[in-house]
Amino acid sequence: MRLRTPWIARVWLPYLLAGVLWIALGSVVLGDPQGLGLVFIGLACLSFGIYGAGWQVLHRHGTSHEPPRRQG
Repeated sequence: MRLRTPWIARVWLPYLLAGVLWIALGSVVLGDPQGLGLVFIGLACLSFGIYGAGWQVLHRHGTSHEPPRRQG
């Protein structure tokens, strides 16, 4: 049975990097009212990235597959 790969499992790395960037940017401007919002956006992106990476690890997507069956 082949599982359908969720979209987040294919694009987890950009979300992970964006989460780190938004948290860093939010912490720099934390004195402003927008700083806390940037941190929350970063945490949301980071959680998407971690979920996608975890899905990849748990399902070992793309690392192992069955060889094609021989006919005959």
